Amino acid sequence: MSNLSFRQCEDTDIPAFLSFFKVTIPLLFTQYSPNSIAYEVDVDYGPVWMTDRLKKGGKKAYLAFDDKKIIGFILAGKSIAGVSFADWLGVDKKYQRQGVASKLLALWEDDAFAQGAHALQLWTSKNNLSFYKNRGFMNGGLFPKAWHGEDCYLIYRSLREPEEKNFLKSYLAKAKKG
Repeated sequence: MSNLSFRQCEDTDIPAFLSFFKVTIPLLFTQYSPNSIAYEVDVDYGPVWMTDRLKKGGKKAYLAFDDKKIIGFILAGKSIAGVSFADWLGVDKKYQRQGVASKLLALWEDDAFAQGAHALQLWTSKNNLSFYKNRGFMNGGLFPKAWHGEDCYLIYRSLREPEEKNFLKSYLAKAKKG
C-alpha cells in the first residue's frame, strides 16, 4: 500500500479514468445484465458525456492510484442546495478491503464540505449497505425495481446543520454585490 495515492481527477487523467470505468463497472456490478452495463458505460456515463461533465465541473472524480495506475474512483456531482450526490464508487477487486474506498469517500466528503454541503447522498445495492453503515451513512429507504430493474437503497450522511451561509455562499456573495 505504500505506492497508493489519492487525488481529484485532472483533465490529463480523463482518458485513463474512462478506460478504467468501462472495464471496472462490469466486473463490480454483476447484478446488471451485459446490455445494461454497456448502456451505462457507453450512453448514460459515456465518454463524451463524462468528459464534458468532468471538464466543466458538473461532475468530479476522485481517483486512487497505485503508482500511476488507477485502482479506484468515486464520481460525484457538485453540491446542490447543500447536498452532494455520488453516482459511482468502484475499486479494483485486488485493492478492496484495504481502505481505498474509505479514503475515496473521505475525499468526496472533504470537498463537498468545502463547497458548503451539509449532506452526502447516493444509491446502492443491498450487498453494500453494511459498508456504508460502517462509515456513518444511514439507510433512507428502498427504491424497489429501480434502475435496470434492480432494488436500490438511498444512503445518506449528514455533515453539519444546513445553513444558507454555507450552501448558498457564492450566490449570496454575488447578490450582495449586485
